[in-house]
Amino acid sequence: MDPNPLRSLAGFEALEPSVLRAAAARTRWLKLPARRWLVRPGRALSDHYYLLEGRVRLLHGGRCAVVAAASARARRPVYPGAAGLETLTPALFASVDPLLLAELRAASRPGLGLPEVRAADDSWQQRFLGSPLMQQLRPSAWQRVLRAMTRQEFDAGAAIVAAGEAADCCYVLCAGRADIVAPDGTTHLARLQPGDLFGEDALVTGGVRNASVVMVTPGAAVSLPAGDFERWLLEAVVRPALHLGTRCPVSLDPEPAGLLPALNLADLRAAVRRLPRGRRYAVIGGSGRERLLVSFLLVQRGIDARPLAT
Repeated sequence: MDPNPLRSLAGFEALEPSVLRAAAARTRWLKLPARRWLVRPGRALSDHYYLLEGRVRLLHGGRCAVVAAASARARRPVYPGAAGLETLTPALFASVDPLLLAELRAASRPGLGLPEVRAADDSWQQRFLGSPLMQQLRPSAWQRVLRAMTRQEFDAGAAIVAAGEAADCCYVLCAGRADIVAPDGTTHLARLQPGDLFGEDALVTGGVRNASVVMVTPGAAVSLPAGDFERWLLEAVVRPALHLGTRCPVSLDPEPAGLLPALNLADLRAAVRRLPRGRRYAVIGGSGRERLLVSFLLVQRGIDARPLAT
């Protein structure tokens, strides 16, 4: 949904554009015809409702008030605050969870603003913040992650990371295109687009880079230091499971045969993509760092996965 209708609303107006778009993705949009109750007197709704189009009648005890979408009153939620709400014309509402509003207020506090970015950067931020990984975080955490990033420019053919090197950060591509290349230097593993996160494997496992990332075109990437990656991403989205429970096991041990082959970049990601969505997984076997990596890769796909604590 186009986030522009939210820009003038209280709680949304101070947000950086990419954060506003990600917040809009978590907002529900409701259309009602004329003479329809959004909420009848004596009933209650949990969300906050902003009026974006049309006119409504608000009931306050024995009194009523008419609010139009273009009015100053409509910058604030038209509900709650009324005992009842009826549409007078066809109307469009933005339905926002009150928890999201609290998060947005925290994200827009002074001191949490983002460094200025170029206009072209907004598209990669929108894609990055809209990913299943980032959608698990609060807007205040999005701000902290973006503020911790440092932009670097790269020529075509330049290696952003090289296989075998130690790792002290991960990256998000923000301009241009890049290829992930196997340690042999010739095998192409994947093509990266702006908004893609890469270089996190070595941070999770504590090992060296298991592949190179080479720019295909001139472009840029933003780096996120290892400490910020662990604090704001890894620890925030991957939580250990104390027992298997009803989760589907994903074993990293060759015996008994597990769902995943031996850990390496190409096979691991291919195996993770084969796992059915809609299930809850517990990653077992292997080392603690390997279980953490597989869980993180699954979470990046929007799958509920946790490493089994031992």
